[in-house]
Amino acid sequence: MVTLASPRTTACGCAGLENQKGGLKRRFTLLKELRRRDPNVKIIFVSGYAEEAFAKNLPSQEQYAFLAKPFTLKQLVAVVKQTLAG
Repeated sequence: MVTLASPRTTACGCAGLENQKGGLKRRFTLLKELRRRDPNVKIIFVSGYAEEAFAKNLPSQEQYAFLAKPFTLKQLVAVVKQTLAG
């Protein structure tokens, strides 16, 4: 079960979702809830697993960025900036 802090939380510009072993389904549940609340929210998946694991389980029209672990602070900042700009 995925619970967000508040059903009245205001929209955010970007959300980072980290995948941990066995957590892929929960991340997609959270993604659906974030999209329900704000269809325009930008998503960044962070994982040590291959990006293909996400792509094959997402709707084909889903837009997201992907950041492979391990990453540097510089890489994180670059992905967030690029995601918010796109």
